[in-house]
Amino acid sequence: MKRHNYHVTPRSTNKKTGPIAVTTSPDCPDDCPFGGPDGPCYAGSGPLLLHWCKVKSGERGTDLDRHCADLAALPADRMLRLNQAGDLPGNGRTIRKRDARKLLTAAGGRIAWSYTHYHDRASLAFLASLNGDTAVVNLSGNSPAHVDTLPAELPRVCVTGSMDKVQTTPAGDRIVLCPAQSTGTTCENCGNGRPLCSRRNRAYIVGFYAHGTRKNKLLKTIGG
Repeated sequence: MKRHNYHVTPRSTNKKTGPIAVTTSPDCPDDCPFGGPDGPCYAGSGPLLLHWCKVKSGERGTDLDRHCADLAALPADRMLRLNQAGDLPGNGRTIRKRDARKLLTAAGGRIAWSYTHYHDRASLAFLASLNGDTAVVNLSGNSPAHVDTLPAELPRVCVTGSMDKVQTTPAGDRIVLCPAQSTGTTCENCGNGRPLCSRRNRAYIVGFYAHGTRKNKLLKTIGG
């Protein structure tokens, strides 16, 4: 059975996140439109890609049990962004519930959040069952139109082709642009210490303007 490694950086040097903890996981859903060697994923190039490849190959990181222990050992006041590259534990088609719950519970107890492109029925039902003891998981929308198709009762984010601070989806739902892009703040300072993406029950979608070295390809993918 293939071993899946996970990696935690206890204090990131990424200027957008600030000095919070971040993790990298090995794989993404098979049908993620941004993945693949020629896809427009922001993690598909540069130093993050090099790091991601080493996690995937097993050169870096640990197995899930050790990873969960490392997450639980982080300082309680250390914010945690899961999956700066990668997704929740899954088989490419659906979330592996037992592993995902173990991971999200280990990450809980602090301000912690993640994102997922697993949108199948079983995965959505699992995510709806989560409570305040786990990290917040945001459904990743491919575009403002696509995010309208995702359950509004779960926290949602989407890629957008606009830099407007406040936007709307075709269905009229409000999109608030990521403050790191609109004001230059960091995840650590976002929302006065409560990052928008870490808020479980919010009445808006967080939007991320297409960025990275493959920005133009990403804008073309989402129709922006």
